[in-house]
Amino acid sequence: MICAEENEEHLSYTRIKSAFESLHLWLVVCDDECALLLQKKDLRSGNADSFLSDIISKMNTGTDVSG
Repeated sequence: MICAEENEEHLSYTRIKSAFESLHLWLVVCDDECALLLQKKDLRSGNADSFLSDIISKMNTGTDVSG
């Protein structure tokens, strides 16, 4: 699940077209000319080291982020 401040946003992996990683950020590019720039330091749960590989492995499964 991706949250912006206190608003929760559910994002289907099938909407993700590509994802990139830098030292401190992830850039997730979605359909409809939408992109999310996420700061690694804001990750509340999960493992930052596997975040990008988890997204890439599920991009074509149709699973949403919360499931």
